[in-house]
Amino acid sequence: MQVFLSVVIGIVSGIISSIISAILIRGYYKLKTPKIEISDRIAKNKSDEYRIKIVNKSPFYVTNIQVQARLVTIKNGMGGNVVDVKKLDVPTAQVMLIDPYSPKNDNKTYAIWVGISKMLDQLWVDDSCTHLKVTVYCSTEWNVSKVFERCYHKKHVCVKEGEFVCGSDMNIYE
Repeated sequence: MQVFLSVVIGIVSGIISSIISAILIRGYYKLKTPKIEISDRIAKNKSDEYRIKIVNKSPFYVTNIQVQARLVTIKNGMGGNVVDVKKLDVPTAQVMLIDPYSPKNDNKTYAIWVGISKMLDQLWVDDSCTHLKVTVYCSTEWNVSKVFERCYHKKHVCVKEGEFVCGSDMNIYE
């Protein structure tokens, strides 16, 4: 009976320690995961350059930032829908580093602007079944990665004439 009881106690304590370890490891990685914000609108400046804004909301550096922009069109095909994807030119597709977020950062280097293809007007013609999808992949100093996505539907609603300002403000000003 004593042997059986010690085996059961060993199994139960092993299960409990595994659960506690999993919770602690998950919490650790959640704290170290990058937190970025992508603007919900696209700025079009006077030079016809389209830009989105990315803000690092993490209290640590975000590294290896890769940006991809794609126009996604859903078409009716034989037997169902077909998704047509066109990759757009992103001149600053890879950024090495964004500084940590801090309200005391006078230079506001925790935010960047990313340009999207100047040909967006010619490429994004049909609003009824086409949308722009921007994907941002980034890592942290601890090599914890995350993918962020933002979809822009209806070009006349998403694109606004003007520029972003420095800092975490996501509004576009003319």
